[in-house]
Amino acid sequence: QENASKQVQYNGSAFAYEAVEAHSHDDGETWTALGLRHTLPTSSGHYYLTEDIELHKILELTADQNYTLCLNGHNIIGDGVDYMINVRPGKVGSLTVCDCSENPGSFIPSFTSGNAGSVFRLEFTTAVAEYNVTLKDFVIDGLPGYDKCNTAIFLTEPEINFLMEGVTVKNVVTDSAYGVLGINKDCKNVVIKDCVFQDNITTAEKTGIVCVKAGADVQITGCTFQENINKATASAPVYVEASTALVDDCFITGNHGFICSGVYAYNGADVTINNTGFMGNETERRGGENTYSG
Repeated sequence: QENASKQVQYNGSAFAYEAVEAHSHDDGETWTALGLRHTLPTSSGHYYLTEDIELHKILELTADQNYTLCLNGHNIIGDGVDYMINVRPGKVGSLTVCDCSENPGSFIPSFTSGNAGSVFRLEFTTAVAEYNVTLKDFVIDGLPGYDKCNTAIFLTEPEINFLMEGVTVKNVVTDSAYGVLGINKDCKNVVIKDCVFQDNITTAEKTGIVCVKAGADVQITGCTFQENINKATASAPVYVEASTALVDDCFITGNHGFICSGVYAYNGADVTINNTGFMGNETERRGGENTYSG
């Protein structure tokens, strides 16, 4: 798509023209430019941003939709919303959120009722036949100074196929029992690949920066966990409880915990660690253990 201009309606009255930026997806799909708005469209489609968006309303999707959103180097900033993208029950569908630009944009959660809201909530009350989620090549920035946040990404659907690749999650401070990235309730097809988790803080017991619970099965490959702080006794950058996890080819460095500053396996968790480096991690006690099983 080449640069052009188009007429848009703003706040239901005044019309204005905006530049339609070049967009590098070349996949044969019809992409719709989004700008000068405070909500995101709710119908299935392929969308890309032409400017930053201040989001005043949660994007509610049903799981039978196929929805793709490219940040295109721009930011989505929450304004008074508890969640930014919330997926509701359905049957078959997909959600893809990505950024094709050289300088990826960010999701910045809002500050509501004393808490910073979540970015993605994928929680279904009824089973879905198949739902595919891909999060790729953007940033979640929790903003320093928000001392109580919800889980940035919360996933509780067993039949979901979840891939998170090339995403940076930073500056999230949370007291949630599900940490920064929470994976729960028998989720089996979860891959976290080439992501960076940096300068995040958890304060709750039995949680982590990546928190895997209740029979989930997760692959964490090629990820970096750097300068994170887990304040509670039973917590760590990677916390796995009664679940299965593979931690492969990761780098865990400069983190601070109470009894563990790397990978914490709890309550019968089955954790495999391959080709993973630990460097400069610290703990309050037990002499700075990079791995702990309890």
